[in-house]
Amino acid sequence: MEKLILTFKDFVYPGKVEAFLDGKKYFGIGVLPGEKAEVLVVKKEKNGYNVLPLKILKKSKLRKRPFESHFLSCSPFQIIPYDSQVKIKSKLIIDEFSKELNNYLKGGVIFNKIFTQKRTTGYRTKMEFSFAEQKGKIFLSFFKRYSYKEKIILKTGCKLASKNLNLKALELVEFLNKEQINPDILKSLICRESKTTKEIISILFLKDKSQKIEKIFRKLKNENLIVVFSDPKSPASKINEILYKSGKDYLIENIFCIQLKYGFDNFFQNNIEMLKVALKIIKSEIPSGKFVFDLFCGVGTLGLSVAKKSKKVIGVEVDKKAIEFAKLNAKENKIYNFDGIVEDVSKLDFKMLEKLEVVILDPPRAGLQEKLCLKLLKHLPEKIIYLSCNPKTQIEDLKILLQKYKLKKLYYFDFYPHTLHSETLAILEPN
Repeated sequence: MEKLILTFKDFVYPGKVEAFLDGKKYFGIGVLPGEKAEVLVVKKEKNGYNVLPLKILKKSKLRKRPFESHFLSCSPFQIIPYDSQVKIKSKLIIDEFSKELNNYLKGGVIFNKIFTQKRTTGYRTKMEFSFAEQKGKIFLSFFKRYSYKEKIILKTGCKLASKNLNLKALELVEFLNKEQINPDILKSLICRESKTTKEIISILFLKDKSQKIEKIFRKLKNENLIVVFSDPKSPASKINEILYKSGKDYLIENIFCIQLKYGFDNFFQNNIEMLKVALKIIKSEIPSGKFVFDLFCGVGTLGLSVAKKSKKVIGVEVDKKAIEFAKLNAKENKIYNFDGIVEDVSKLDFKMLEKLEVVILDPPRAGLQEKLCLKLLKHLPEKIIYLSCNPKTQIEDLKILLQKYKLKKLYYFDFYPHTLHSETLAILEPN
């Protein structure tokens, strides 16, 4: 790999810093504007090259010492004071909105409010670890950024997770070493924690299912553990077959007096504190007595939270198991005006819905995409409340929706401190 010395200029969305040399553009993380650094060119992108710092030759006054040695793998903004992180990330997003939606937003756009995190470590409810072997011993690890081969060892876990979650992961690694498990069969470990009950579920992904798994893991007492086989040809932690299960396979989170159960493999927000902040805003934006449609509803987190204000809430979700939990959550919380539909949202026949009055959207990173946006334009709900974990795809969706809607409000939530990621909430009403 090529080594270069670069002087970095400005932040670019979502938080990399650009540099130029010999007519080529480079994007760095772990570096700051004004810094000079020796870097390693690691990956070619569509419009430039990604680089990682080897040595900082000239430091910015903004730079602070990261609190973890593996920060480039999990949260590269550890080198920036938290208040400055939020200013940088929120400005980059606003600049993207203003640039890309200039034809629709006369006079530009600002955030109605920016919400920051009180506790910037230990906030994650879910962590995914890999494994590494060193001197015949198994360790937790992360992949080095931009690599699916090189790893960095985590001797104490990661501070984005709680001490309890890290301890649980490390205890499992200790057990794997004690049982002399072949490290070649280990793929990954996902640990999920309830911030309400403090319970943790561990999901261990194996690349081989020939060993006597049940006999080995039965030795672990009082553990919420699921051992699964995952296709070794894929880098993703995907469940192909459950090999062993003990203890609970679900967690419970209390959100504003609503008890939400979700399965070990269901989606659930990774930051409960910030989720509650976002939910307060969403609830305040819901008009009373309306039919509400919660698209991409998961286990009902958003829809059930606004049910008391609504005439009826219909949740739509492609994951059958998630809808089963959503209905169970409604029943156990005595919410009788909620119903769930198992359907791919993009294929949903809106004619089957009684009244399309208010729509809540919380899609995956890919966003809504054109087909769903056009359906919304055709049926024209009175209000769209769109929470996005990827402002870039939200902007692409808004290019379509703003043909018939106006952006009434825009909020910023720092769901993921020290990382390049944020979430935005757009409130839309028809022109």
